[in-house]
Amino acid sequence: MERPDLALELDRLAAEDLDVRQRLADTGELFGGYHPDMRIVHRRNGDRLEAILNDVGFWPGHRLVGSASSRSAFLIAQHDIANPTLMRRCRDLYARAIDQADADPELLAFLEDRIRYFEGRNQRYGTQVGWNDEGEFGPWPPVEDPERVDERRASLDMGPLAESIQTHDTERPRRRPIDEVQAEHRDSEHFARQSGWRSDEAGALIDDEHGWIALPGILSPTEIRDVLAVCDSLLQLPAAERRPRDKVASGTHHLCELDDRSRFIDVLVDRQPLMDVVTDILGPQFRRDEIAYRSPQPSFGGQKLHADDPPKLDNGPATVATAIIALTDFTVSNGATRLVPGSHLRPDLQRLSGSLENHDDQVTLTGSRGTAFMFSGHVLHSGTTNNSGGHRPALHLVWRR
Repeated sequence: MERPDLALELDRLAAEDLDVRQRLADTGELFGGYHPDMRIVHRRNGDRLEAILNDVGFWPGHRLVGSASSRSAFLIAQHDIANPTLMRRCRDLYARAIDQADADPELLAFLEDRIRYFEGRNQRYGTQVGWNDEGEFGPWPPVEDPERVDERRASLDMGPLAESIQTHDTERPRRRPIDEVQAEHRDSEHFARQSGWRSDEAGALIDDEHGWIALPGILSPTEIRDVLAVCDSLLQLPAAERRPRDKVASGTHHLCELDDRSRFIDVLVDRQPLMDVVTDILGPQFRRDEIAYRSPQPSFGGQKLHADDPPKLDNGPATVATAIIALTDFTVSNGATRLVPGSHLRPDLQRLSGSLENHDDQVTLTGSRGTAFMFSGHVLHSGTTNNSGGHRPALHLVWRR
């Protein structure tokens, strides 16, 4: 342990939190809204944790403060619910610590699900429980892509969700009056908006006629640097440790399944502006299919125009959404993505997916690093040849209905 002084302080702050919580529970005041005494402790502890993060520059993990005190820091982050910026920052730093084997994986699920709860989104791991709109106790909010929830939980060393629910808070009633529960949901939504978790402003919407949108500034320069460091380390792995679809010797470097290989990247791209656009394309029910890295080297990267799904030949709903996040500036000379606006609505062009060299209406997606270019995956698109002297790295994300 490198900082026993910080370990003692984190443990003291966490103990104070639990002491106040127990006192309010004993008097029956804990669950009657966010009690002022609890709010004061949470904010004071959160402010101190933020100062610690600013000082050390990373999550206080096992090597710095030990496993138990790292969990104390997690408790502080998890409880300061009126500070969205801090909780999101802690989630991202905690994910980096997991990548470095410096934190307990399962706690990330609790942070991620709590953030999604306050953002008004479905959770990924089922760690948040409560009563749904019908008054029934269980995971709340609902779990996205429930068929794969146990797979996601296992990736963080967690057991099946059903087993967790059976043993969770057995003293709580399994049913409550619907009107009472729905009133609590309205209060929770009000708190989330007041605290800055949600905005009344509408998110960016895609122009369906053209089928694409650019969202600048999705990743910061620091985040881009850290993503590139993760990808560079994966590219250096010996052949026996690579994934079958990785390509490190070809003209276009490719890394697959990054959501399974880096917790940092997995949570980093789970941004509300991206989710708003995906929801606009696919509707409220979708799952993220993969995060990949693609980096055309000089003189490589050219592709034929294609869609990310079989040709869409009818007026039915979209089944796939795609995002390309630029990790360097995208220019007309360095292999930036091109697409044909409106091609997702044209069966004649859909039939040409994978065989079309060029199209008169194609546009090249140029923009600064950190920009997310998002489009219906049915829009014909492709990489272009990198005619610059450097590589052109990007993250590729796909969601499906």
